[in-house]
Amino acid sequence: MLKVETIYTQPEDDKILVVSWFDYDPFMKLHFERYFFNIIDLINRKEIKKLVLDCSCRRHNPSVSDFKDIFELFLSGLSTTKLEKMARICPPDLVASTNYNRLLERMTDELDLTFELRSFKHAQDAYCWVKEENSLPEKAPLRKQA
Repeated sequence: MLKVETIYTQPEDDKILVVSWFDYDPFMKLHFERYFFNIIDLINRKEIKKLVLDCSCRRHNPSVSDFKDIFELFLSGLSTTKLEKMARICPPDLVASTNYNRLLERMTDELDLTFELRSFKHAQDAYCWVKEENSLPEKAPLRKQA
């Protein structure tokens, strides 16, 4: 399901929360609210400003409608935190990744996100980006990275 860990970087007060999403089944949707609210609570309690959501090892993908429902809830909740950056590492399935990225672009236009969101194909690129100094304008668009 989901694995959550905190990575401390230099300087030591810079924390990156890493959530690895290993698998999905249709029954998970019923439990996602609890998982994501726990993650949002952790982000608030530890004052985490950077999040990496790693979907690269996920064995099964949610349907487009489940993905939309899950991410609308999660992104809206994250907008109530002091999060500055969220990097999403895409699943290897190119068709699913393309569809999800299009959906995320539409969602970021509709939701008033308070953080920058980018999708990456490679974990190393995602980690490098979240470690960069924040360059967040008022509202940053979702950008796909190679």
